[in-house]
This record gives sequence, structure tokens and C-alpha cells, in this order.
Amino acid sequence: LQKEVSALSTKFSTNIAEDATEIEVDSLEQLAGVPEPIVKQLTTRQKSEGGGDVIVEVAETRKRMARAFENRAHPQNLAILQDIIQKRHQIAVLLGFPSYSHLDLDSKMAKRPETARAFIDDLIPALQKKWAQELASLKENLHSSVILTADGSIPSYDIAFCMNYAKKTRLNVSETTIQEYFPLTSTVAALFDIYESFFAIRFEKLENAADLCLFPRDGKFTHACCHSVIPPIRQSHDGSYSPALSVVIANFPKGTADTPALFLHDDVETFFHEFGHAIHGLMGRSRMPTMAGTRVKRDFVELPSQMLEEWLWDSKILQRVTKHYKTGEALPKELIAAKIASQNAFSGRDSLRQLVFATYALELFGPSASSTVDTSQVFYDIQDRILPGIQFSRDTHFECAFGHLTGYAATYYGYMWSEVFAQDVFEYIRQRDGLLSSTLGKRYRDMILGCGGGKDPSDMLEAFLERKPNANAFFKKIGI
Repeated sequence: LQKEVSALSTKFSTNIAEDATEIEVDSLEQLAGVPEPIVKQLTTRQKSEGGGDVIVEVAETRKRMARAFENRAHPQNLAILQDIIQKRHQIAVLLGFPSYSHLDLDSKMAKRPETARAFIDDLIPALQKKWAQELASLKENLHSSVILTADGSIPSYDIAFCMNYAKKTRLNVSETTIQEYFPLTSTVAALFDIYESFFAIRFEKLENAADLCLFPRDGKFTHACCHSVIPPIRQSHDGSYSPALSVVIANFPKGTADTPALFLHDDVETFFHEFGHAIHGLMGRSRMPTMAGTRVKRDFVELPSQMLEEWLWDSKILQRVTKHYKTGEALPKELIAAKIASQNAFSGRDSLRQLVFATYALELFGPSASSTVDTSQVFYDIQDRILPGIQFSRDTHFECAFGHLTGYAATYYGYMWSEVFAQDVFEYIRQRDGLLSSTLGKRYRDMILGCGGGKDPSDMLEAFLERKPNANAFFKKIGI
């Protein structure tokens, strides 16, 4: 059964990577609002990679792009997902568990799906209250192309566009303007410099080694991730460590003949996040390969990468890593201030969206799992319950391209669970002015990263923080 699930999971991921969904537009008018450099990157038959619906000012184009993106790998992955659900349930029952969720969480920090559900359900009311405020604010500042439904809801394909429009018009944050200060080459070099300063390490480029592969190509994994290929193993005979290897995979916007590849701020966060996994994969040393690198409890593994995202919301760090691709100037202080002020602008919606995914994963692999479950309807019902005020379509099948269902399975809640600890650790470092402190970085490296999976996460955190971890910094970060 495990081999069958593995084969099905590989096919599921392959179908996502090889999806060739396209949309066509008849004229440039249908791409109104899209900056010229992005338009120049489009071919006559441009694959939808998602994201364009954030800036295009034509509602019908946004709708078509959203539908295309949310129907990737459909219908072929529907039957595969149902087979995975059924076989995982069979494995759990054979091992004496009532569901795969129970089996999957048995070795995690949460221990039981009931604990994970309680964690999620406790967050929802406060986040829905914040989302209600955000939604009211969006409705006060609608672009003329956005039409509310009869009951006053915003169509789901308009939400990202509305949030971006609000940031630009009310918060004075233009993501495309900020993007000009993040050319790939200088940004990557600056980020490496920060890692060297904080972790007290040095990067050296190997001659004849493969360069970074950061751009989309046909058949490539479509998201961003990090794979620990060779874990850092301590040799028993002399205490030395074998060389480790981590691989970062990403799909960032390509450059053109006129402009270099430029990161969005969100792209820089993603790179920082995935490289955080890479550092963990190199530093988590253990005598046991199964406990080395990122081989820690699944609901803890995101902490090192999530924490490092916060560096990109510090004014001094932003001045240090930005460099306009034409003038070489750093991001102006007023833009930095506006960007930082916007961090929690829509944290209610963003957090609830994560809880939708977390709840969905727990539900699919729960006690009621079966090969006949309507995976799309389950998703529709959860969206409606957790994220009110949005009209979600009933002709999409997001789960067919939800790659985390094969790897993370029932433990997607771990993103939010580990975020609680990530914010606690970050605040500890920030309060000590330690974002570039090699002293604090080495302490963090040795006491948390360097343990691999050899210690209980709660014990590592308490030792590093010199107290029991709490959620205060997390609630402050998301504004509730």
C-alpha cells in the first residue's frame, strides 16, 4: 500500500508540473493594468502561472485566469487523489488508527488531529473579526471593474486584485514599483551576505557547479521548495560531518531584453524562506540520517524558514538588500515605511485562507475518508464556513493542484502551528538587535538548527528562549 501511495503521489505531482493550461486574450485591452515589462514577457499563447489577476483591471480576464489556475491538473488528479485518500485510510486502519490523520499526527508536536483542529478553531473567530474589518475597508474603495454580488459578497477572482488595489491607493504601496529595487543578481548576493553575517558562515561558489535554477520551464515543479538531498551526518569515528546537499527550486519572473529579472517583495520572502530550509538542511547535524537536517517533526519544520521571512520586514534590512536596477539606489525610506505598514493589512484574510487549507487536509484524511468523497464539495463547504463575504465559484477544483496533499498530507496545519513559534523566536532576536548578530545567530544555529530532529522542539525552544514559548508575538504579528 505504501508503494502504491508513493506511485500515485508521484503521478499527482507530475500532472501538476506538466499541466499545460492556457488562456488567450484577443487584444491588449483585455490586459489593461498589466505593466508593459510583464506584457512583453507574454507569448501569443501564454500559460497561466497565476498572479496576473492581482493587477489586471479587466474583470473577465481576472475571472478566466483564476478559473484556469484553480483547475490545473483537473480532471486527471481527481481519481488519483481519491485513491490516495482510500489507500492511506487502509494503511491507518491496518496499523490500529481510526484515520490517516491520527496516524500522520501521532509523531508530530500536536499528537492528535483533535488538538490541531482545536488550534485552528480557536483562531478562527478573532481572525474572522479582523477579516470583517478588512472586507468593509475593501468595499469602501472598490475599483470600477469590481461588481459585488446580490448579497454584497466579492467574487473570489476579485479578492487579490482588490487587496492589491487597496494597498496601492490607500497605503501607497505599489508592488511593481518596489519590484524595480529587487534585481535578481544583487538581491541574491545581498541575501547571502545577510545569511553569512547572522549564521557566521561563508558561501563559496564551486567552479563548474550548476547555477541557481530559479525560473519556470516546461515540466518543472511549479511552486517553490527546498529538498534536502544529502543530510549532514556526524561521523562516529572522529566527530566530523559528511558534506550535506540541499537544493532550492523556484519559479520567479524572467527578465526581458530591456530589464533584468526582478523580484517582487513576495518573491524575496519566498527565496529567504526556502533558503532557510536549505540552511536547516545543512546545519541540522546528527549521527542518524533519519534525524539529520530538516528531518524534524513536520509541524515544526517550517519554523526556521518562516522566521527568516521576517528579516524582509525590517527597515534596515530592506535598505541593505534593495538596489534599483537602473540607478543603483536603495528603496526610499517612505516606500519602506509604507510597505512595512501594510504587512498586517490583510492578515485576517491571509491567515484564514491558510486555515481553510489546514482544515481541508485534516478533513480529507479524517475518519470519514472514503474513495467516494466529493473532494471539491468538501473544499467549497470549508471555504464558505471559514471565509465569509466571498463568493467562491463552484466550477473549480483547487485540490487537483494542491501538491501539499501528497507530501504534507494531514499536517498542513503545521504552517500556522510553527508560525507561532517562529514569531516568538524572531521577537526574541529582534528585541536584542540581533538580525545581523553572529553571536545570536550562532546560538540559534547551535541550539535549534544544529539539533536536527534529535531533540523535542518544545525543549529546544524553551532552552533558546530561556522561558516557555508563547503566542504573544504571533498575535501581535497578525494584528489580533
